[in-house]
Amino acid sequence: MDRISGAIIGLFVVFGLGFLVWGARQAMDTVRFVSVAVSAKGEVVQVLTPFPVSYRWSQARIRFSLPDGEEVQFLTNANSRAYLLGESRPVLYLPEDPASAREDGLFPLWFGPTVLLLLGFSLTLGPPGALALNVWRSRREPVLSARLRQDQATRKR
Repeated sequence: MDRISGAIIGLFVVFGLGFLVWGARQAMDTVRFVSVAVSAKGEVVQVLTPFPVSYRWSQARIRFSLPDGEEVQFLTNANSRAYLLGESRPVLYLPEDPASAREDGLFPLWFGPTVLLLLGFSLTLGPPGALALNVWRSRREPVLSARLRQDQATRKR
């Protein structure tokens, strides 16, 4: 392996480890949030489409009420489906910080950490794994060639 290949693989591993750490922190934050959050029913009060409509990505401003009657609004993260004005959406919030509310559901809560962790594993294990496979094949190739030549010589006799 030459220096350039080693440096490139090293960069992949470093970035991969960075994504793994970032994804793990996001996952732990989500687990902590879900474990103490309170559930509420929210309503979509505004739909924002920062991208062209053809992409079908949108954000929504969701309003929900606290037990004391106070109303809180928050902006969701981008979601892969369009929101409908007036649509009811499940919400999770921290009682001590209602402004930190998040939309409840598998995609809104876990998509980010999952993508970061998968990217981290791919970047960390992919290039070194490919290199190890190439090294293994290159070391195995002469052995296989020698065995093949030996088998051919045996058959000619």
